[in-house]
Amino acid sequence: FFSVRSCSTPSWMLFHGAVAALLPLLLCDGLAAAAAAAAGPPAVRLPAPAAGEALEDEALEGAVQSDDLCVADEDGGSASSSCALSALQLRGRALGDAVHEVTVASEESAASDDIAEFGTNMTYFCKDTCWSEFGFIVGDCACSVHSNWYMWICKTRYGAPIQWEFGSSYRCTGLTKVAPTPAPAPPPVLAPVPAPAPGPECTASWSNDCRQTRKCCTAGYTCYEKSAYWAACLPSCQVGIHWSEPAKSLHIPWSCRVLEEPKTYYDPADKSLVKPSDASLLTFYVYRVQDNENYEPMNQNVASLAGAMFYLHNEIVWHTPRRFKKSQVQKFKLKVRAPQPLWNKGMNFGVRVAFDRGMCTGPFSCQKDWDTYGYNVGCNNARQFPTNQFNEDCYYEGAIWYSLPGPCPNMDFHEATELCDQQEPGGACPPGVEPTGEGNCTFTYEYVGNVSINELSGINGSYSDFIDSGGREYIDDDDRGKGTSFWNDKHNTTACAERVAFASKLFNSKYPEELPLPTPECDFEYEKFYAH
Repeated sequence: FFSVRSCSTPSWMLFHGAVAALLPLLLCDGLAAAAAAAAGPPAVRLPAPAAGEALEDEALEGAVQSDDLCVADEDGGSASSSCALSALQLRGRALGDAVHEVTVASEESAASDDIAEFGTNMTYFCKDTCWSEFGFIVGDCACSVHSNWYMWICKTRYGAPIQWEFGSSYRCTGLTKVAPTPAPAPPPVLAPVPAPAPGPECTASWSNDCRQTRKCCTAGYTCYEKSAYWAACLPSCQVGIHWSEPAKSLHIPWSCRVLEEPKTYYDPADKSLVKPSDASLLTFYVYRVQDNENYEPMNQNVASLAGAMFYLHNEIVWHTPRRFKKSQVQKFKLKVRAPQPLWNKGMNFGVRVAFDRGMCTGPFSCQKDWDTYGYNVGCNNARQFPTNQFNEDCYYEGAIWYSLPGPCPNMDFHEATELCDQQEPGGACPPGVEPTGEGNCTFTYEYVGNVSINELSGINGSYSDFIDSGGREYIDDDDRGKGTSFWNDKHNTTACAERVAFASKLFNSKYPEELPLPTPECDFEYEKFYAH
């Protein structure tokens, strides 16, 4: 036994044995009050009615009609009576041949421990998808919570309106199943063609949804769309309602749009992008300002050393603590070869795009540019497009920023899929392959090493101890630091050049085996690039 407070009265309703599992089907607003008001003893016995059979207890019928599940329909008509009766019949039917006994008792008879035990189950309300086992899809059913119980109300099937069905809590008892849509009779075939063996990469049966694979295992069949919620493998398809489908709820017009099999490889429209280009191979160093995490620089922005120092000065060190928890500057050896369409316009670099959580955010349409020029390495001088705002505020000569498009560069890195990686591979070449200039092999990178921002700023000990003692790397209003002078004079070209030289010396002392390499000119030209 356990007991639960009624949703509308101070009384308690006790449930016995297996019937307790059906609590969500029997409680609703005003039910206990109506049962108490009914003639007869306080115990009301409800036999499970057969399908279509009305309940004889008028008090209970009236109580369910007052339930907030049973309201007027959207057109303003009165659907509450039939809804109430259907709901009650379904609830009774869920009991099978059992006899349900509801006993109205006093509040004093309730056990608080039992209430607490039931209350813990409320954590799981509405988190099941049992309706999917009865042929419903997302959007067909809504969860309705009532005090200490809930039920699923299904108003459509595959998006088509149906007579409302009611399912109990996590089992969805009370919902009905429908037979799958039969496939049209196949056309006569002159010679049988062996079908490929069914596998996970194709849809084996007409009764299965082929929207995911978009590929049919049966030869001669095509994946046709019915609606946004269903597609099937058929030998042919006629636009409109297929009246041969037995259930009225399935009489939804077929769009018959062919869902083409998704490509699992890079297939640009410009076929010069699948061939090596005539562009020169460029080899130089780039830098990335980073926190303590280490991950690949693809779908990221990197910079020349002057560009990294400008970014640190302009965005990071004047915040206390440092913005984005930046702690180090990483060095990479980058090799770049421009794709042929870009090289034909006299450029080694395309537009420098920005990335947010691995997703390209512009300028303009990233994918359109990559469709035209391949997954090229982009660049911009810090004072020029698309960061013209720094035209009069950047005193770091040679500040250049770059973009390195990697796999699936149009999606947040948490949402990227394997198929997206295959269709949008980015420009990073496979390991051990030197850039060819093909649209999906425009650059390689090799990690060299790093220096900490503490080393640059001259902070001995931990950064937290430095700021706890009142130290500041750079105070923007004062144009100087407190406890360090490394970042003083932000608007002084000579001071900025000395900072870059010091950073270069630090890297050279830590990694002397790396020979100096010249930084190539950023030759991106707005007018030429966007002339396509």
